[in-house]
Amino acid sequence: MSILNLKSTQELADMIRYFSVRTNYHIGEVLNNWRYLLNSEFKDICLQHPDIMNHDKSKFSEPEYTPYIYIGWYYKKKGEGVEYEYPEDMKQQVIDASTHHVLNNPHHPEYWDKNLKPSDAINDKDRDKPSGELVDATTMPEWAIAEMCADWQSVATERGTTSTREWADNNVNVRWKFNENQVDLIYNLINFFENL
Repeated sequence: MSILNLKSTQELADMIRYFSVRTNYHIGEVLNNWRYLLNSEFKDICLQHPDIMNHDKSKFSEPEYTPYIYIGWYYKKKGEGVEYEYPEDMKQQVIDASTHHVLNNPHHPEYWDKNLKPSDAINDKDRDKPSGELVDATTMPEWAIAEMCADWQSVATERGTTSTREWADNNVNVRWKFNENQVDLIYNLINFFENL
């Protein structure tokens, strides 16, 4: 496994530490966003959620843990303006872990498309772009949409590169198919976060 083929044990320690700090920070930000929603007109939707405290918990166990250490490092380096490529033997594991994550976490639209082939869940060239298959998210419940938007807001704030609205504009009914009521909810949630 690539994690053993690093230049040094210090590099490995840095990557693991960064993954842990960044992922826990992200989860904390999602939960902060959730608290804002709980104190808003979205409270009733939030109260339907079965367990918001498990947001992204799957990243701390395999098959996600090791690849997400690399994914986190990739985005860290990208944010620093440093070119970084996954080790050759990690590239497919990154796609597999990303696929596992979106298919097993209800805040991702892919979770709700029971006809989606796993091979169509993630773009294997750029995991931030549509895979080419429109994912049917029309059965996604409101509480999962609220968590999804809290997640998007957290990532947008952290990366400081793309606003939640831009992300939605580029992906809603382009990457993920939502019905009209869902689209209204998504943009109402985005408006809420923009006005905090």
